[in-house]
Amino acid sequence: MKNLLLFVVLAGFNINSLFSQESKSSASDKINWISFGEAVEVAKKVDKKIMIDVYTTWCGPCKMMDKQTFTDPEIIKFVNEHYIPVKFNAEQKDPIEYNGKTYNLNKEYGKPGKGAHELALSLLSGQLSYPSFVFLHNDFSMDEVIRGFRKPNQMGKVLKKNIEKDTKEK
Repeated sequence: MKNLLLFVVLAGFNINSLFSQESKSSASDKINWISFGEAVEVAKKVDKKIMIDVYTTWCGPCKMMDKQTFTDPEIIKFVNEHYIPVKFNAEQKDPIEYNGKTYNLNKEYGKPGKGAHELALSLLSGQLSYPSFVFLHNDFSMDEVIRGFRKPNQMGKVLKKNIEKDTKEK
C-alpha cells in the first residue's frame, strides 16, 4: 500500500513538472511578432533593430518561411534576442499612422483585387516581392531589404550579418 501511495505521489509530481516545463518553454518557442504600430512604441524603450516580415496571405514562400524557418529554435532565439520582429501583411486594409502620415491600402498596386498597402510600397521602394524582410535602425531609418525565401541556415546568416554590420559601424 505504501508503494502504491508513493507511486501516485511521484507520478503526480512528474506530471506537474512536465506541465510547468511545457508552459515555461512555450514563451520562447516562437518569434514574438508584433504589429508595426507596436514596434513604434517598443523602439522608444528598447535599443534593437526592427525586422519586418512583409508577406501576403496567398504567398507560398511566405507560408514556407513560417513553417520551416521561423520555427527553427536558433532563428527564434536570435530574432527574439536581437530584433523587434514585425509581421506585416502587405495587403492589409487597416490604415497605419506613422510619422505624421496615414498609410492606406492602395487598390491600384499589387495583385488585382487585393491591392498593396502604402506602407509596404514605401518600405519596399515600390518593388513588391514576397516575402521581403525590411531591416530598420532603431530610429526607423532604412538599413536594408532582403527579398525571397530563406531556409533556416540561410536566414541565420542574413540575421547575424545584419547585426554584425551594425556592431562594426559603431
